[in-house]
Amino acid sequence: MQRKTITTTQKKMSSNNDWIDGLTEQVLGKIDNKYTEKFTALEKAIAETTQQNVKLEIKRVIAHNREHYSTLEGQHYQVKPLLETLGAGLSAMIIGPTGSGKTRVTKPVAKALGCKHYAIRQVNKQTGTHDLIGFNNSGGQYVPGVLTNVIKDGGLAVIDEMDNGNSNVLMIIKGICSGHINMPYGPQDVHPDCRLMCTANTWGLGPDREYVGRNALDVALLNEFVCIEWPYDTDAEKAWVKETYIRVDKPHITPVQFNKFCDRFQKMREYAENNKIRVIFSTRNLHQCITLQAMSGWDAVDCLDATVFRSVKGDARRKLLDVYMEKLKPIKTQYKSPHDKNPPSMEPNVPEEVKDIVDEEVPF
Repeated sequence: MQRKTITTTQKKMSSNNDWIDGLTEQVLGKIDNKYTEKFTALEKAIAETTQQNVKLEIKRVIAHNREHYSTLEGQHYQVKPLLETLGAGLSAMIIGPTGSGKTRVTKPVAKALGCKHYAIRQVNKQTGTHDLIGFNNSGGQYVPGVLTNVIKDGGLAVIDEMDNGNSNVLMIIKGICSGHINMPYGPQDVHPDCRLMCTANTWGLGPDREYVGRNALDVALLNEFVCIEWPYDTDAEKAWVKETYIRVDKPHITPVQFNKFCDRFQKMREYAENNKIRVIFSTRNLHQCITLQAMSGWDAVDCLDATVFRSVKGDARRKLLDVYMEKLKPIKTQYKSPHDKNPPSMEPNVPEEVKDIVDEEVPF
C-alpha cells in the first residue's frame, strides 16, 4: 500500500515537473528571442561604428600624407592618388611605359609616407625567393633578404617590373598582400605598417609589341592592387631634366635652347603615338639628350640618333625630324599635361582586353 502511494506521488511530481519544464522553455525562448534581437542590433551598431572609425583613420592618414606633399614637388601628377592609396593601407601598382619615372618616384614616396624602412628589388625570370625573403645557410642561420626588414618592421616594399617576374616572385607578392607569409624560419605575420608598391609596363595580359618579354598575371593577384596609370607627365619630366641642366657648370646650350628641345621632343612623342610609329620617347631619353648637349656639346639630331632613333629608319625618321624642325605639327591628342588649366579626365586608359577580363572574372 505504501509503495503504491509513493508511486502515485512520484507520478504527480513528474507531471508537475514536466509542466514547469515546458513553461521554463517557453519563457526562456521568449527571453532568448528578445535578447537575440537586441544583440543582433548591438552587433550591427558596433560594426557600423568600427567601419566609421576605419574611414576616419584612413582620412586622418591621407590628411597626414598631404602635409608631406611638399617633399614631392615636381613629381609626376599621379603621385597624389598613389600616396592616398598607400596611406590608406592598400597595395598599389603603377603601370606605364618605360622611362616614365615609375621607379624614380618610389624613394620620395617612402619619405613622404614616413616609412621606417625602404626596400626595392627589380625582378626578372631568374629572381628567386631567397633574393626577396632570405634563406637559411648551411649552418642553419637565417640570412635576410631585401624585403625582410619591411615585412617584419614595416616600411615600403617595391617590386620593380612586376610583370617581368616569375611564379616565385608572384607567390611572395601574394603573401605580402594577404598579411601572412612563410619565411625560411617559419610563418611570419606581415607588419601592419608594411606597404607594397609594384611597377609594371603592361596591364598583366602578357607580351605586346613593345614589351615582348612580359608575363601574363593572374586575375586574382591583380585584384589585390589599386592600379594607377602612369603615362609620361610633360611638366614633371621637364622639371626633373632641368635639375641636371642647372647643375652643369657653363652648359653648351642656353635655357632657351633647353626649353625648345624639351618642347620639340614631346611633340615628336605625340606625333609618334598618333601615327603608330614604333618608337619610345621616354623621360630617360630626354634626360640623356639634354645631358649630352649640355655637358658634351653634342648636336641635337646626333643625340636623337644615339638615344631614340636607333630603331627608326627611313620615312618614319624623316617625318619625326620634320616635327622636330616644326615642318609638321602633331595632331592634338586627348592627353594634356595635368598641370594645364583644363586637365584631362582622370579615367585611366585601360585596354579593352583588361575591361573584358574584369567584367567576366570579377563579380562586382
